[in-house]
Amino acid sequence: LKSADKTGDKNARYDYRTVNFLAKQLPIAMALSPRSLLVSRAMPESTAPYPFIGFAQHMPAEVSAQAAGTLVSVGNQCTAELGQIALLTRELQPIKATELVRASAALGVPNAPEVTGAAFTDTAIRARDDLNKFQVLHFATHGVTEGQWACAKAPPALVTSLGGPGSDAILSFDEVAQLKLDANLVVLSACDTSASVSIAGARAAGEESVDASLDGLVRAFLAAQARAVLSTYWPISDAGESEQLIGDFYAAARSGTIEGALQTAQVKLMNSAESSHPLYWGAFFLVGDGQKPLLSPAARTSLDAPANHLAVLAAR
Repeated sequence: LKSADKTGDKNARYDYRTVNFLAKQLPIAMALSPRSLLVSRAMPESTAPYPFIGFAQHMPAEVSAQAAGTLVSVGNQCTAELGQIALLTRELQPIKATELVRASAALGVPNAPEVTGAAFTDTAIRARDDLNKFQVLHFATHGVTEGQWACAKAPPALVTSLGGPGSDAILSFDEVAQLKLDANLVVLSACDTSASVSIAGARAAGEESVDASLDGLVRAFLAAQARAVLSTYWPISDAGESEQLIGDFYAAARSGTIEGALQTAQVKLMNSAESSHPLYWGAFFLVGDGQKPLLSPAARTSLDAPANHLAVLAAR
């Protein structure tokens, strides 16, 4: 869109500042069902002691020719060759850890733990016993939809680095649902992170029912005891607007509600001629209880935690 109109007023055809979008008028959050709304509203705020942990920058995998044909289970009775998994991790460009730096700095936690590169594996995440100690989990990585690769049964998943034995370089729907969280919010800031899942896949992960439009990874994180999930409907812009939205969101979330912070960040982009088109801000949506604060008192008391202590948490 930025290069679509090169005559007269730059981007004039895509200036939507005068449009009275609903998100300009009030904060918006969605629910999977009326029952899920009541359940999420009844859940207390997180009592986790630490504010933020981020995951990003998966490491594209290389495997030997001999190992490439080794079959690995990727969940939901689906297998894939290691070579196929490695190709997937190389085709998707890693999202740089700078997104985590910007997010945590805007939140006022510049020394927040980050898990990146070779440490960002599916097996390492599943092995952690401290994920319930963080009120906000931020995943800057790609999502894959059900059946997008490997086989028709392959569950929706987040792409990670390839780890040791047992790793398949993806954190699948059922694996996410089994994580033990105590989070006010999980942020999934890349394309296809609202990927859908079939009824069979949902039941395999312990879910009672499936809504065709808001399921997949969002549903799995809610099942893992996240009060809300911030996700994306479509591939987000790589021209800097999404990074600005993330930074503005976390800055606004230092006070007020989660849904109010998202509205603040989106309206800032709406009010700029170059980013007023919904392409730049409309992909982000919130599911769950957006009326809770991002950080409850338990985490606010740890904002001044020593940097070396937080680094130890990241390395675990």
